[in-house]
Amino acid sequence: MWRADAESQESGGWPPERGGGLTALWRRQGRAASIPRTRRAGRRGGGGAAGGQSLIEMAFAIPLLMLILLGTLDLGQVFFDYIQLRGAVVEGASYGARNPTNTAGITTAVTDSGVPSGTTVTVSTSGSCTTVNGTGTISVQASSVFRPLTTSFFARFGLDTWNLSSSATMRCLT
Repeated sequence: MWRADAESQESGGWPPERGGGLTALWRRQGRAASIPRTRRAGRRGGGGAAGGQSLIEMAFAIPLLMLILLGTLDLGQVFFDYIQLRGAVVEGASYGARNPTNTAGITTAVTDSGVPSGTTVTVSTSGSCTTVNGTGTISVQASSVFRPLTTSFFARFGLDTWNLSSSATMRCLT
């Protein structure tokens, strides 16, 4: 237990008298103006208009934050679909460079590479791909339509669907 002599108790020594706490000590020493004011632990609400203001601010902020979140997801999905489409077209062109007359096989090679559903594939050749040591090329093009999650918002601006397309050209290896 702490003991104090008479001098330290008169000058407001530590610990303060029972029930006074740190605030009472600071008031005796003349530092009461620097005491931070805090809300009581059991008190609820913001007190009047401040609580309603924060509610209205939150009502405006939540839709905006959700739009940013869904827009970020849409942007990531667009990039993922485009990368898948680009890789599938290269795979189809690689297959077509070895088998230039097998259009169905080229289309199957593209669609089996994980492209989005509804992807259209176009195959074209130029030059001489059927002769040995020919100088022909094969071109494979694929296109897909992306519909974002935020369609209802972006439809107002004419951005309800996005067209993705990719193409690859390779020399025939026959």
